[in-house]
Amino acid sequence: MMDQREENYRGVFDSALGFGNSSAVIVIDFINAYTTEGSPLYTAAVVNAVEASVTLLDSARKHRFPSFTPKFYSKLTALMAVYLLRKYLC
Repeated sequence: MMDQREENYRGVFDSALGFGNSSAVIVIDFINAYTTEGSPLYTAAVVNAVEASVTLLDSARKHRFPSFTPKFYSKLTALMAVYLLRKYLC
């Protein structure tokens, strides 16, 4: 039987994506739940990654690389926190 992680990613990386004509920096998943002490999803590694992303994004902009930082505008419910934590620990 396929485990939860395998089921979640089934088919995602089954074919080559290839490379485009230019590079870009995409920064995702820096939601407050990962960076707020006391949150069930808090982890210091993400806090460190947020700090490192400042230099990365500054450099990308300086060299005119496209950069994208999608924003997540939803309140984290207890059910969502449990689901995300379960995915993170698996």
